Amino acid sequence: MIERSHHELRQAFSDLLHGAVCKFAASVFDPISVRMASDLGFEVAIQGGSVASLQVLGAPDISLLTLDEYAEQVSRVGRASQIPIIGDADHGFGNALNVMRTVTELQKAGVAALTLSCFQNTHFRTTTANGQKPI
Repeated sequence: MIERSHHELRQAFSDLLHGAVCKFAASVFDPISVRMASDLGFEVAIQGGSVASLQVLGAPDISLLTLDEYAEQVSRVGRASQIPIIGDADHGFGNALNVMRTVTELQKAGVAALTLSCFQNTHFRTTTANGQKPI
């Protein structure tokens, strides 16, 4: 197997984005799943925060997973990957300075791209989606 550098994987992802065909990303959570995705013909993978939380903590994605834990798991997957990985950076793990650190850490871990979400009051919701008080 020919190893591809993080730079080569990022370039491959850029090439996919500029292509004329829509690609489906495989949801991966560990080194074996990313190798399986590659063997099945997927050209890109995504490591979601929810599956990382289940893999690392055995807990649902309720913002318990830290940046260090997520970056470590992404790094494990990245070392085994021969396809670009999109990382789920959630809400950036804090304020604007934390977002900058998140980008740097996930870049070092080997992601080709990342997603960021904008949530208000992610940790302390005062009402549910239908306006009721949470239990």
